[in-house]
Amino acid sequence: MFGNWFKKKPKRVYVPPAKAHLSAQAKATAIKAKPYSEKVLREIRRQVAGLIDVPKDEQTFISDEMIAAMQEGGNMHRMCWALEEIGISRERVVEIAQGIHGSAKSLENIERQREAGVLEADWAHSGGKCFVRFPDDKEGEAKNALHQAANGKRFNITKGLLIDGRWTFPGVEWGCKCTSRTILKGFND
Repeated sequence: MFGNWFKKKPKRVYVPPAKAHLSAQAKATAIKAKPYSEKVLREIRRQVAGLIDVPKDEQTFISDEMIAAMQEGGNMHRMCWALEEIGISRERVVEIAQGIHGSAKSLENIERQREAGVLEADWAHSGGKCFVRFPDDKEGEAKNALHQAANGKRFNITKGLLIDGRWTFPGVEWGCKCTSRTILKGFND
């Protein structure tokens, strides 16, 4: 009789930190973020499904929270809260949240450039090391060298740039700090 009742998980609800320090004018000014494209939402779900830290039965919860956090303008607090809620360590929580946030923002920027009619962009290496997580990280150094070599290369905004046999966009891969410079025909081409 009570068997199923005890198996149900309590509903987890995100409660944002107090905003008492904001002025009345700041509280009244609500910025409505444009909803993310289905492509970006699909990518967030794919990344969450690929995380070995997230149990299969928690993937829907984490995906929903990550999407809600991105719809709130990239609410890192909410992302970290959701990951900590399922028992992931604080260090790993930050790494996951930054990875998902960075790739979703990069993909959304590319989607918005497409909507604006931008056709090309130049790859811009950040100057910092992409992918290098610790000293003597040979794999990270090799990937960083590929991204440094891509600096200044022009790519089609719908396909991306072919790096190491894969089509990719700046900032989409976890650990990538690269960006792009938009090319406007007749202005900076």
